[in-house]
Amino acid sequence: VPSILECLTAYARRWGNDDDWDILGIEHEYRVRLPTVPKEVSLYTQRADLVIRERSTKKVWIVDHKSAYMLNGKTAKQYVLHGQFLGYAAIGRKEYGASFGGVLLNRIKISGCEFDRRATEPAPASIAGFVRNMVHVEKQILQYKDLPADQWPGTLHETVCVSKYGECPYFNRCQWGPA
Repeated sequence: VPSILECLTAYARRWGNDDDWDILGIEHEYRVRLPTVPKEVSLYTQRADLVIRERSTKKVWIVDHKSAYMLNGKTAKQYVLHGQFLGYAAIGRKEYGASFGGVLLNRIKISGCEFDRRATEPAPASIAGFVRNMVHVEKQILQYKDLPADQWPGTLHETVCVSKYGECPYFNRCQWGPA
C-alpha cells in the first residue's frame, strides 16, 4: 500500500495540473448493435475508463489506464491490435466522427513510479475489419451455444490457456477431458 500511495502522489504531481482536458465521461459505457446477427447477440458494449476532450485541439480521446511491469515501446505495442483498443477506436470513429482523436494508453508502473501516456499506433486495417470480426465471432458463438463445452473448438494458445492471471478455469478439462 505505501508504494501505491507514493506512486499515486507522484502521478498526481505529474498529471494533476493538466488543464487541457475536459472530462466527458468516467467509466463511460458505449452500447452499439452489430449488423447481420440475431438481436439477442447483437449488442456490443465497452466501458471506457475515461473520455476527454482536449481544449487545445477540440479532439475527443478515449483513455484506458493500464498497470505495467515495464514501460517501453515493446510493451505498448501489445495494445495496437488488442480487441479492447480496436473496439474503442471503431466506436470512437462512429460516435465522434472527425472530432475523434484516438485512444490514449495511460500506463502506470507502480514499482519505480513511472508513467507513460501515448496514443496507440494506428491500425486502420484492423479497425476497418473490427465489426466484421465481431459479427463472425458472434455467429460462431451461436453455432456452438447449445453444444456441451467439450464439443467446442479450443483456442489452444499459450496466452489464453495460461495467461498472466494463471490457468484458464477449463485448463484441466481441455488437457484431460470432462471426467
